[in-house]
Amino acid sequence: MRLITLKIFLTLLISSSLSCEKGNNEITDALITENIYALDINELSGLAIANSNILYTVSDNTNKIYKISSSGKILSSFSFTGEDLEGIALNPIDNTIYVVEERKREILQFDNLGNHIRTINVSIEKNDINSGLEGICINPLNNHIFVLNEKSPGKLIELNSSGIEIKSTDLNFASDYSGLCINPNGEEIWIISDESRKIYKCDTTGNLIKAFSVNIAEIEGISIDFTKEKIYIVSDSYKKLYQFDIPL
Repeated sequence: MRLITLKIFLTLLISSSLSCEKGNNEITDALITENIYALDINELSGLAIANSNILYTVSDNTNKIYKISSSGKILSSFSFTGEDLEGIALNPIDNTIYVVEERKREILQFDNLGNHIRTINVSIEKNDINSGLEGICINPLNNHIFVLNEKSPGKLIELNSSGIEIKSTDLNFASDYSGLCINPNGEEIWIISDESRKIYKCDTTGNLIKAFSVNIAEIEGISIDFTKEKIYIVSDSYKKLYQFDIPL
Protein backbone atom coordinates (compact mmCIF):
# COMPACT_ATOMS: atom_id res chain seq x y z
CA MET A 1 0.00 0.00 0.00
CA ARG A 2 2.84 2.42 0.90
CA LEU A 3 4.62 1.65 -2.39
CA ILE A 4 1.47 2.43 -4.40
CA THR A 5 0.95 5.69 -2.46
CA LEU A 6 4.56 6.71 -3.10
CA LYS A 7 4.18 6.02 -6.84
CA ILE A 8 1.03 8.14 -6.99
CA PHE A 9 2.78 10.97 -5.13
CA LEU A 10 5.78 10.89 -7.49
CA THR A 11 3.50 10.84 -10.56
CA LEU A 12 1.60 13.89 -9.33
CA LEU A 13 4.85 15.68 -8.46
CA ILE A 14 6.33 15.07 -11.93
CA SER A 15 3.09 16.09 -13.63
CA SER A 16 2.96 19.32 -11.64
CA SER A 17 6.58 20.09 -12.48
CA LEU A 18 6.02 19.56 -16.21
CA SER A 19 2.93 21.74 -16.11
CA CYS A 20 4.91 24.62 -14.59
CA GLU A 21 7.71 24.22 -17.12
CA LYS A 22 5.22 24.55 -19.99
CA GLY A 23 3.63 27.66 -18.49
CA ASN A 24 0.31 25.95 -17.78
CA ASN A 25 0.06 27.30 -14.25
CA GLU A 26 -1.40 30.69 -15.24
CA ILE A 27 -4.71 31.94 -13.89
CA THR A 28 -7.18 31.72 -16.78
CA ASP A 29 -10.62 33.27 -17.31
CA ALA A 30 -12.88 32.81 -20.35
CA LEU A 31 -13.87 35.93 -22.30
CA ILE A 32 -17.41 36.22 -23.67
CA THR A 33 -17.74 37.45 -27.25
CA GLU A 34 -19.75 40.68 -27.45
CA ASN A 35 -19.90 41.17 -31.24
CA ILE A 36 -18.76 39.30 -34.36
CA TYR A 37 -18.26 41.01 -37.72
CA ALA A 38 -17.55 39.35 -41.08
CA LEU A 39 -14.45 40.56 -42.95
CA ASP A 40 -14.09 40.02 -46.69
CA ILE A 41 -10.30 39.57 -46.47
CA ASN A 42 -8.51 36.24 -46.82
CA GLU A 43 -5.89 35.12 -44.29
CA LEU A 44 -6.07 38.00 -41.82
CA SER A 45 -2.79 38.31 -39.98
CA GLY A 46 -2.59 41.41 -37.82
CA LEU A 47 -4.63 44.21 -36.27
CA ALA A 48 -4.00 47.79 -35.09
CA ILE A 49 -6.35 50.49 -33.90
CA ALA A 50 -6.30 54.13 -35.04
CA ASN A 51 -9.32 55.28 -33.04
CA SER A 52 -12.65 53.92 -31.80
CA ASN A 53 -13.99 53.66 -35.35
CA ILE A 54 -10.94 52.77 -37.46
CA LEU A 55 -8.62 49.75 -37.45
CA TYR A 56 -5.91 48.48 -39.79
CA THR A 57 -5.18 44.88 -40.73
CA VAL A 58 -2.96 42.93 -43.13
CA SER A 59 -3.44 39.79 -45.20
CA ASP A 60 -0.75 37.20 -45.83
CA ASN A 61 -2.81 36.11 -48.86
CA THR A 62 -2.93 39.42 -50.74
CA ASN A 63 0.02 40.88 -48.75
CA LYS A 64 -1.76 44.23 -48.54
CA ILE A 65 -2.59 46.70 -45.78
CA TYR A 66 -6.31 47.39 -45.22
CA LYS A 67 -8.11 50.20 -43.41
CA ILE A 68 -11.36 48.87 -41.91
CA SER A 69 -14.18 50.10 -39.68
CA SER A 70 -14.68 48.75 -36.17
CA SER A 71 -17.61 46.75 -37.58
CA GLY A 72 -15.50 45.04 -40.25
CA LYS A 73 -16.21 47.14 -43.36
CA ILE A 74 -13.25 47.61 -45.73
CA LEU A 75 -12.68 51.36 -46.17
CA SER A 76 -9.51 51.34 -48.29
CA SER A 77 -6.27 49.49 -48.98
CA PHE A 78 -2.70 50.57 -49.71
CA SER A 79 -1.08 50.07 -53.09
CA PHE A 80 1.94 48.52 -51.35
CA THR A 81 2.24 44.74 -51.69
CA GLY A 82 4.59 42.97 -49.29
CA GLU A 83 5.81 39.43 -48.81
CA ASP A 84 4.23 37.25 -46.12
CA LEU A 85 2.79 40.10 -44.01
CA GLU A 86 2.00 38.94 -40.47
CA GLY A 87 1.59 41.96 -38.18
CA ILE A 88 0.76 45.66 -38.17
CA ALA A 89 1.12 48.56 -35.70
CA LEU A 90 0.38 52.30 -35.70
CA ASN A 91 2.82 54.72 -34.12
CA PRO A 92 0.77 57.36 -32.22
CA ILE A 93 3.81 59.64 -31.97
CA ASP A 94 4.30 60.26 -35.70
CA ASN A 95 1.24 58.49 -37.23
CA THR A 96 3.39 56.07 -39.21
CA ILE A 97 2.52 52.44 -39.93
CA TYR A 98 4.73 49.42 -39.25
CA VAL A 99 4.30 45.92 -40.68
CA VAL A 100 6.37 42.74 -40.28
CA GLU A 101 7.35 40.30 -43.00
CA GLU A 102 7.66 36.88 -41.39
CA ARG A 103 10.07 34.98 -43.60
CA LYS A 104 12.39 37.90 -44.31
CA ARG A 105 12.50 38.85 -40.60
CA GLU A 106 11.97 42.50 -41.51
CA ILE A 107 9.99 45.48 -40.19
CA LEU A 108 8.74 47.97 -42.79
CA GLN A 109 7.72 51.51 -41.85
CA PHE A 110 5.33 53.65 -43.96
CA ASP A 111 3.79 57.08 -43.74
CA ASN A 112 0.00 57.28 -43.49
CA LEU A 113 -0.28 57.42 -47.30
CA GLY A 114 1.54 54.11 -47.72
CA ASN A 115 4.91 55.51 -48.81
CA HIS A 116 7.82 53.34 -47.66
CA ILE A 117 10.13 55.09 -45.17
CA ARG A 118 12.59 52.43 -44.04
CA THR A 119 13.24 48.73 -43.47
CA ILE A 120 14.57 47.29 -40.20
CA ASN A 121 16.20 43.86 -40.17
CA VAL A 122 15.56 41.78 -37.04
CA SER A 123 18.26 39.35 -36.00
CA ILE A 124 16.54 36.08 -35.06
CA GLU A 125 17.30 32.40 -35.52
CA LYS A 126 15.80 30.88 -38.67
CA ASN A 127 15.17 27.41 -37.29
CA ASP A 128 11.83 27.35 -39.12
CA ILE A 129 11.35 29.83 -41.96
CA ASN A 130 7.55 29.71 -41.48
CA SER A 131 7.76 30.45 -37.74
CA GLY A 132 9.24 33.95 -37.85
CA LEU A 133 7.98 37.43 -36.98
CA GLU A 134 4.24 37.48 -36.23
CA GLY A 135 3.27 40.59 -34.31
CA ILE A 136 4.40 44.16 -33.69
CA CYS A 137 3.48 47.10 -31.44
CA ILE A 138 4.95 50.51 -30.60
CA ASN A 139 5.43 51.82 -27.05
CA PRO A 140 3.75 55.28 -27.15
CA LEU A 141 5.98 56.60 -24.36
CA ASN A 142 9.42 56.07 -25.90
CA ASN A 143 8.82 54.94 -29.51
CA HIS A 144 10.34 51.51 -28.81
CA ILE A 145 9.30 48.67 -31.10
CA PHE A 146 8.20 45.25 -29.81
CA VAL A 147 8.03 42.25 -32.14
CA LEU A 148 7.06 38.63 -31.59
CA ASN A 149 8.75 35.58 -33.02
CA GLU A 150 6.08 32.89 -33.42
CA LYS A 151 8.02 29.84 -32.20
CA SER A 152 11.25 27.86 -32.60
CA PRO A 153 11.99 29.95 -30.55
CA GLY A 154 9.08 31.99 -29.16
CA LYS A 155 10.51 35.43 -28.36
CA LEU A 156 9.54 38.97 -27.41
CA ILE A 157 12.09 41.39 -28.87
CA GLU A 158 12.38 45.08 -27.94
CA LEU A 159 14.09 47.53 -30.31
CA ASN A 160 14.72 51.23 -29.84
CA SER A 161 13.35 53.80 -32.30
CA SER A 162 16.46 53.37 -34.47
CA GLY A 163 15.78 49.64 -34.81
CA ILE A 164 18.63 48.53 -32.53
CA GLU A 165 17.80 45.55 -30.31
CA ILE A 166 17.60 46.35 -26.60
CA LYS A 167 16.24 43.13 -25.16
CA SER A 168 15.21 39.65 -26.31
CA THR A 169 13.12 37.46 -24.00
CA ASP A 170 12.27 33.78 -24.49
CA LEU A 171 8.55 33.08 -24.03
CA ASN A 172 7.27 29.75 -22.73
CA PHE A 173 3.67 30.25 -21.60
CA ALA A 174 1.96 29.31 -24.90
CA SER A 175 2.35 26.92 -27.82
CA ASP A 176 2.93 29.79 -30.24
CA TYR A 177 2.64 33.60 -30.36
CA SER A 178 0.66 35.26 -33.15
CA GLY A 179 -0.03 38.90 -32.27
CA LEU A 180 0.37 41.64 -29.67
CA CYS A 181 -0.55 45.18 -28.64
CA ILE A 182 0.44 47.51 -25.80
CA ASN A 183 -1.34 49.62 -23.18
CA PRO A 184 -1.17 53.42 -23.59
CA ASN A 185 0.79 53.55 -20.32
CA GLY A 186 3.53 51.47 -21.97
CA GLU A 187 3.60 49.01 -19.07
CA GLU A 188 1.53 46.02 -20.23
CA ILE A 189 1.59 43.98 -23.43
CA TRP A 190 -1.27 41.77 -24.61
CA ILE A 191 -0.22 38.68 -26.59
CA ILE A 192 -2.42 36.16 -28.42
CA SER A 193 -1.71 32.53 -29.23
CA ASP A 194 -3.28 30.84 -32.24
CA GLU A 195 -2.57 27.29 -31.05
CA SER A 196 -3.41 27.88 -27.38
CA ARG A 197 -6.52 29.98 -28.24
CA LYS A 198 -5.77 32.46 -25.47
CA ILE A 199 -5.01 36.12 -24.80
CA TYR A 200 -2.17 36.78 -22.36
CA LYS A 201 -1.53 39.97 -20.41
CA CYS A 202 2.18 40.44 -19.66
CA ASP A 203 4.62 43.11 -18.59
CA THR A 204 7.04 44.51 -21.16
CA THR A 205 9.68 41.92 -20.30
CA GLY A 206 7.30 39.05 -21.15
CA ASN A 207 6.38 38.04 -17.60
CA LEU A 208 2.85 36.60 -17.55
CA ILE A 209 0.23 38.45 -15.48
CA LYS A 210 -3.04 36.81 -16.54
CA ALA A 211 -4.45 34.56 -19.29
CA PHE A 212 -7.88 34.65 -20.95
CA SER A 213 -9.41 31.84 -22.99
CA VAL A 214 -11.24 32.82 -26.21
CA ASN A 215 -11.59 29.38 -27.88
CA ILE A 216 -11.50 30.78 -31.42
CA ALA A 217 -9.44 29.06 -34.10
CA GLU A 218 -6.50 30.78 -35.81
CA ILE A 219 -6.52 34.12 -33.99
CA GLU A 220 -3.86 36.19 -35.71
CA GLY A 221 -4.18 39.80 -34.56
CA ILE A 222 -5.18 41.79 -31.48
CA SER A 223 -5.82 45.46 -30.76
CA ILE A 224 -7.50 47.19 -27.84
CA ASP A 225 -9.61 50.34 -27.64
CA PHE A 226 -8.74 51.46 -24.13
CA THR A 227 -11.13 54.44 -24.36
CA LYS A 228 -14.17 52.20 -24.85
CA GLU A 229 -12.57 49.23 -23.05
CA LYS A 230 -12.97 46.86 -26.00
CA ILE A 231 -10.67 44.10 -27.24
CA TYR A 232 -10.64 43.24 -30.97
CA ILE A 233 -9.13 40.11 -32.47
CA VAL A 234 -9.19 38.71 -36.01
CA SER A 235 -9.45 35.07 -37.05
CA ASP A 236 -7.60 33.82 -40.12
CA SER A 237 -9.81 30.80 -40.84
CA TYR A 238 -13.17 32.39 -40.00
CA LYS A 239 -12.49 35.78 -41.72
CA LYS A 240 -14.11 37.55 -38.78
CA LEU A 241 -13.49 40.43 -36.40
CA TYR A 242 -14.38 39.63 -32.77
CA GLN A 243 -15.11 42.17 -30.05
CA PHE A 244 -14.82 41.60 -26.28
CA ASP A 245 -15.01 43.74 -23.16
CA ILE A 246 -11.68 44.29 -21.43
CA PRO A 247 -11.80 42.07 -18.32
CA LEU A 248 -11.54 43.66 -14.88
